[in-house]
Amino acid sequence: MYGGGMYGGGMYGGGMYGGGMYGNRMGMGMGMMPMGPNMQMLGAMHQTMASLGQMSELLGMNAEAMQYAFGSFAHFLERIGGAAHEVFGFLTGAPPMPMIDPQTGQPLP
Repeated sequence: MYGGGMYGGGMYGGGMYGGGMYGNRMGMGMGMMPMGPNMQMLGAMHQTMASLGQMSELLGMNAEAMQYAFGSFAHFLERIGGAAHEVFGFLTGAPPMPMIDPQTGQPLP
């Protein structure tokens, strides 16, 4: 994933004839003719669209990581609250909280 081979690119490094995810995608092979103005414009559009695609993928990955982080933090707070409730109940002699059925909301026997 990190290095590139002779004909293809890895994620970070480019190969001889093609680039990786962060490498040069317009690789020049041996014996290729220079590009005309129309092909240069097409290549520029390709690079622009590839860059936009990479940026949107990066934003999606960041959003997913933030969602995971906030979910983990909320779960952590729930665990801390449950532990605090148990300690408080133990210290005051209060009966433990009953288990609740998530579908009906009624205490379980």
